[in-house]
Order: sequence, then structure tokens, then C-alpha cells
Amino acid sequence: MTEFQTSWDTMLKCLQNRDRRRLLVALLGCDSEEHITVPEDIHTGERELSRLQIQLYHSHLPMLVDREYIQWNKENHIVEKGPNFDEIAPLVELIHQNQDGLPDDWI
Repeated sequence: MTEFQTSWDTMLKCLQNRDRRRLLVALLGCDSEEHITVPEDIHTGERELSRLQIQLYHSHLPMLVDREYIQWNKENHIVEKGPNFDEIAPLVELIHQNQDGLPDDWI
């Protein structure tokens, strides 16, 4: 398998989950020194904030940290763009720009 295929598969896996997509879309508009607070900045009221936090902290954030798409300060509940964010940014931007044409549960 080539590096591109592995990278492509990795990016699509990271975009499989709506909470990860929301987080990455929220970071899209951030400058290099800006951040978002999790889970508050991506909470939409669909479920309890504490449940979202558990899912983010135990599954979604570690996955994105491992791929270096994000940097996560657990103590301050802060997430910012990681060194590899630019790798996934074109796909995230594509999703964001076309969200009106995507199913409701995509973002």
C-alpha cells in the first residue's frame, strides 16, 4: 500500500464520525494561535454534554491526536490545530463548503 493510500484511508476514518467532523470544521476557521474548548464549542444539544465529553476524551480526541491533526490540552479542555492539520484540511473544507448538499447528520 502506498503512503497516499494509507493517508487517504486514515483521513476518511477520521471523518467517519460526526463529532470528529464537527471538531475539525470548528478548527478550520481558527488561526494558528486560536483554539476551541471541548466539548462546549461543538456541543449541539443532541445529547448530554457529559456524554459527549466522555466520547471525545476516550475515543475521538486520541484518534485525532495520534494522527497529529490536533493538539489537545486535557487540563484546560483546549484543542488546536496539530502539525498535520493541513493534510486533512482540504477534505474538511470540502465538507464545510458543501454541507447544504450533505445529509443532515453530516455536520
